[in-house]
Amino acid sequence: MDPGARIRIWDLPTRLFHWLLAALVIFSFTTGKLGADWLTWHFRSGYAIASLLLFRLLWGFVGSRYARFASFLPSPSRIWATLRSSGSRGVPVNAGHSEIGTLSVYALLIVLMLQVATGLFTNDGTFTEGPWVKFVSEALSSRLSTIHYYNHWAIVGLTALHVAAIAYY
Repeated sequence: MDPGARIRIWDLPTRLFHWLLAALVIFSFTTGKLGADWLTWHFRSGYAIASLLLFRLLWGFVGSRYARFASFLPSPSRIWATLRSSGSRGVPVNAGHSEIGTLSVYALLIVLMLQVATGLFTNDGTFTEGPWVKFVSEALSSRLSTIHYYNHWAIVGLTALHVAAIAYY
């Protein structure tokens, strides 16, 4: 194999998932902030994100080699080795994400799933309610709405960190 040859790590479904998710997260953030008539689009975008996350979970078990979660399970020893060697030339090189990058991927997937799940039960206290709000008490819906509101800042923070790491590397 040619040492300078490019190797595609992420397959087309994974790439499409990534870029569609990025676009939809930006769209959801924007429509959520605009409120009013835009909330219908915010909900639609949330449903699309839920569908993408469900696809990614399934693809993480049956997809191509590098798309499968088993191919990038972090271990404490490898994370520690990556942290110890981060300032030296002995940084372990992996196909795909580094150990820290892997933690970032899992963190982003978790906060996005939390955002989708809480969005289904949210209410804005006036006219807008998630589709499953009728299945929970008003108090629980209010708590889930609060989590939904603050969790979007976790998404913003993790996304900014993700983009910063890409720019660094």
